[in-house]
Amino acid sequence: MKYISAPYGSAENKEERMKVITNHSANCLKRDESIICPLTMGHEFIKHCELPYDSEWWLKWCFDLLKLCDEMDVLCISGWETSVGVTAEIKFAKEHNIKINFINL
Repeated sequence: MKYISAPYGSAENKEERMKVITNHSANCLKRDESIICPLTMGHEFIKHCELPYDSEWWLKWCFDLLKLCDEMDVLCISGWETSVGVTAEIKFAKEHNIKINFINL
């Protein structure tokens, strides 16, 4: 299974950011790839439910999901290199021998 990673918290226009992330995820699905994209779920959770907004809380959940995957796409969009979440996910993937693909969009 492939995990989709991208910066989120620092994005000025989260809806536009989510279009890019969701489009990449949908393209993976069209290629019959099994994926998990916590941002597509988390974005909806935040819109409809009262949940914490700090990265530490979300990263615990993301790491639980990433453990289930053997591959990760990092979407190299604005802010990815300085994103706390993306940086932590890359580190976690390296420590757990999860293949990392850097996707330039």
